[in-house]
Amino acid sequence: MNTLSARLLALAILASTVVFSGCDDSGNQPTPGSPNPPTGAISYSGFVGPTFIVYGCTGCHTASGGSNGLNLTTYQGLMAGGVSGTAVIPGNGAGSLLIRKLLGTAGSQMPLGGTPLPSSKIDSISSWIDQGALNN
Repeated sequence: MNTLSARLLALAILASTVVFSGCDDSGNQPTPGSPNPPTGAISYSGFVGPTFIVYGCTGCHTASGGSNGLNLTTYQGLMAGGVSGTAVIPGNGAGSLLIRKLLGTAGSQMPLGGTPLPSSKIDSISSWIDQGALNN
């Protein structure tokens, strides 16, 4: 599967997730194209991966040797890390380079030159890591 096909597939999955997700616990409708921060157990496939797509992370961090060698298009790519080392330390969101880069506390804030992720999204990704960073 080429990069364009993988992106289209990911967008189709994201679109179906948004369409079928309904309301969150507060009764608010989800923002189209943006996965809501979950409560409880956090899913890589239902929240973390789609968040990377929506916020453009996968535009630079691709399967074909992404920026700094970090591939955010797959769970395996994320867990493999990149040139800077391990991006995710399961069980330690605050100590994970991914979270520190999203917050801007470890060099340039990501996404570089883009709009930073809302703190609620970063908190949810950090919680997913705290929960063990499972491929779920």
